[in-house]
Amino acid sequence: DREGLMNVPYVDEILVTDRPTVAQADSFDAILDFYESVENNRDQKIYDPIDICCEWAGVSPTDRLPNWYVTDQEKDWVNGWLAQHGTTSSDKLVGLPLTASSPHRTWIHWAELVEYILAHAPEWKVVLLGNMQHGVTFLDEILRKFPGSPRVLNAFGQTTLRQAAALLNQCRVIVSPDTGFVHVLAALKKPTVAI
Repeated sequence: DREGLMNVPYVDEILVTDRPTVAQADSFDAILDFYESVENNRDQKIYDPIDICCEWAGVSPTDRLPNWYVTDQEKDWVNGWLAQHGTTSSDKLVGLPLTASSPHRTWIHWAELVEYILAHAPEWKVVLLGNMQHGVTFLDEILRKFPGSPRVLNAFGQTTLRQAAALLNQCRVIVSPDTGFVHVLAALKKPTVAI
């Protein structure tokens, strides 16, 4: 994903192409073609996907975690967003991305979790994120149960991938469905409960 490669200090330029052309190939020392994805690779059931990609690239992994770089501009955006919602970076925030990419991998008890947090952890606020249509039902249920609560911060459908990552980076803990975003949270070294 293009957004995931932004701000990586090892990447000079991102080219989006169906397949590299000969002219493009001549201007680079090496091209790594991951056209056949790790998921389609028959070895992926045996070998770790990180090892497969490193083998293709001819490198050895130094760390099992991916890297994600939150920029100063993204941090400024988060501080502005929090200020608009009566919150500061010192507040205790729990991030709740409400959706996985498919409904069958999306947890359904979000309203109960928000109710539990608000009742048992009065110093905490919840940040609601996500953008998949099947999450609107959960969002509506939460907002109906806690209308206008200053402890329920709604960013659902309002962020880019990078903004969501920067906002979750500000949270002290995240509860998330099993989704690719969990890997971003691992890269950010955020305490995460993946359901």
